[in-house]
Amino acid sequence: MSSLCPDNRTPVLVAGLAVCLATAPAWAADWSVSPAVTMSVEHDSNIRFERDGAASSQADWLTRVTPRVTARRATPASRVQLQVQVEGEKYARHHDLDDLTGSATAAVTTRWGETQKMELAVSARQDSTLEGELTGSGTLTRRVDRQVGGVEVGLERAVGEKTSFAANAGLTLVAYPDDDFNDQAASTLGLEVARRLNPRDQVGVSGRYRHTSYDGSTGTSEGFGSFGAGPGIYTLTDHREDATIRTTAASLFWRRRLSERDRLTASLGVEHTGTERPATRQDRLAWADGTRTRVLLDDAVDQTDTGLFFELGLEKYLSERLSLSLSVGRKHFATVDAITTERLYGRGSLGYRLSERAETGLALAYDWNDAVPDRAVDSSFASLQPFYRWRWSQDTVLRAGLTHTFYREDDPTGDDDMDRTRIWLQAEVLWPELWRNR
Repeated sequence: MSSLCPDNRTPVLVAGLAVCLATAPAWAADWSVSPAVTMSVEHDSNIRFERDGAASSQADWLTRVTPRVTARRATPASRVQLQVQVEGEKYARHHDLDDLTGSATAAVTTRWGETQKMELAVSARQDSTLEGELTGSGTLTRRVDRQVGGVEVGLERAVGEKTSFAANAGLTLVAYPDDDFNDQAASTLGLEVARRLNPRDQVGVSGRYRHTSYDGSTGTSEGFGSFGAGPGIYTLTDHREDATIRTTAASLFWRRRLSERDRLTASLGVEHTGTERPATRQDRLAWADGTRTRVLLDDAVDQTDTGLFFELGLEKYLSERLSLSLSVGRKHFATVDAITTERLYGRGSLGYRLSERAETGLALAYDWNDAVPDRAVDSSFASLQPFYRWRWSQDTVLRAGLTHTFYREDDPTGDDDMDRTRIWLQAEVLWPELWRNR
């Protein structure tokens, strides 16, 4: 596969260089360094999130250790934060799923008086996706290594006492070293204008544009079949050309402050998507007689699609100890395979503070993915997570919980169900400002 970058390490290297450049003026200033480590033990009833009854559906125990170091610098006019994190996963029996990932982020915030603020965020990440990850298009994907680098800049400005303006732009590069998926580059641009009607209500309009390009790829595999001079072994070479998705969206929003801690938000908008991809073809070359044939796998794609989206959100304290968070909405997605997904979703969480140190709660999530055209598969996703959190000491937090996940594909030939239950115990130890340079 050709790459969007000179080599697969480029996204990480570019992001790392940007981190240094963004924070260079502040290296001589006062800094504080705060290490932390999170350790957890988990039992997973379906480690690969396989379909119910599948022979490969297996359970296992895994241990996860996540050390991180955070460095901060703050002045009346600016704030800088750097963070480096490494996460290791070790399975008791399925060692092929052992994993080691890492990330580095930097964020710089600068203020000019009371009316202007600029933020710069840079990130680099080396990770992988695990079987059963629910992606934005409502599909499942297997574990593959990937490298991600990104940069985002935002600007906020107040115009008078009631009007504010915000803009942001970003670039994200994703590279797959083993050529499992197409590398991609995504650039985004967002604008927002808000007007405060009174001390509680704010209304506004926002817009965003996203351009995602997928790098073409060539993959080769072997097979056995009968064509040409007769049965024999042949090679398959898939040619996937470059593809592009362009998305433009505009929405109206309303935000209301119900009290000092309670919030109500609503938004409604329209999204327009354009997808372009040349035809995908496959070459078949027989080893026995040299016969070569070319097969069309997918037709060329050049289509546009428009859909509505909305979101309603509520953050409310029902009492001094009981808090509620709710959100419902509709999203619109498109893929390079000319599949459009309309997602209806709901999120909810309930938290109860048992004491100054302990709290418990329940989180719920549900997604319904309606895929078009008819050849696409509709799906639904639901999860339930009760949890308990206890602050053992000022710098040590213990957590325990259970997460049950259910996924269904509504295939005309028969529904496919997948479910997974994870039970976990976690401890987090903090060393706030272990080192400070004054």
